[in-house]
Amino acid sequence: MIQMQRWWLWCFLLVVAPIEALPGQVSFVPEKVIVKASSINLRSGPLLTNGNIIARLKEGTVLEVVELHDQGAMVELNGRWSPWYKLRTESGQIGYALGDFLSPTLIIQYEDAWIDGNIPALNWYGIYQKDAHSDEIRRVRVRKEAIYSEAQQDTLYVLRTDQLDTAKFLIGTLETMQEGYAGPLGSMEAVGWFAAGEMSPGIQVPVVTGRENDAVGPASSYFLVATGCADWVDNAMSVRDYKLRMVEVQAEEQQIQDLSSWLICEHQHPPTVQLLWYGDLDCDWVPDLLIHDCPFEMGCRTSLFLSSKAKQNELVRKVGEFFWQGN
Repeated sequence: MIQMQRWWLWCFLLVVAPIEALPGQVSFVPEKVIVKASSINLRSGPLLTNGNIIARLKEGTVLEVVELHDQGAMVELNGRWSPWYKLRTESGQIGYALGDFLSPTLIIQYEDAWIDGNIPALNWYGIYQKDAHSDEIRRVRVRKEAIYSEAQQDTLYVLRTDQLDTAKFLIGTLETMQEGYAGPLGSMEAVGWFAAGEMSPGIQVPVVTGRENDAVGPASSYFLVATGCADWVDNAMSVRDYKLRMVEVQAEEQQIQDLSSWLICEHQHPPTVQLLWYGDLDCDWVPDLLIHDCPFEMGCRTSLFLSSKAKQNELVRKVGEFFWQGN
């Protein structure tokens, strides 16, 4: 589904510049970031003055995110906008830096996406179709490649890999991922051969890892379930009380996680949510999810949820997002 929409998608800025959260929506803030510029200044406060520089950080330095300053309000520097981040160094020093010079330590990317700035020094992996019934993880090398855009009348830089085939999506991470089997989809869409992909109210999709589980006793099964009330109101379709839940069944203790707080829309149109991919990226026999939604008047996002990063009472946790901006 994503590849079919690329003609109107024009850029992704590889910076730490989160979209402001909507009322009731969970704002995604990475736990750690990495310096992607050749070097940056760490400052004692969120001001661009020479007197508040407390450290010089080189490319590849990893920092813990303490918080977004001023709830992520954007600041302009040389015609570019990004928020101030309050950060903690490995030695415990606290300071501030602009997100334009940083990248999350776990990011989602796509081939041919517009790259603005340096590619962060991370381990890069691609999720590829292995055969008709399975996907695989491959370690890849990525690079920036210059192309001329007729629409922009300028030279742009896009992301390319060293592989001959095109990845379903790419992951950049500080951690090492296990290469090999990634999931059971292969040539099939995530929701099956006969569905369009939308997680509309009333849709229930089994999400599986495809791995053999050697655990003693009955294995858990997982579903992604969409609920809500759809109605025709004022000459338009309206959906009330939309919920997207991940459900674990056939376990000794059943568990339900509500993912809806990540998917609240800023507009009045019905929510557009698609399950793009599922599998097992972290080899723990619990499904990982790639979910696409369009909560903004312009542009959409793709979010990766990993089971290995889940906290107490969770099945998965959002670890990264990719913004598709269009007109």
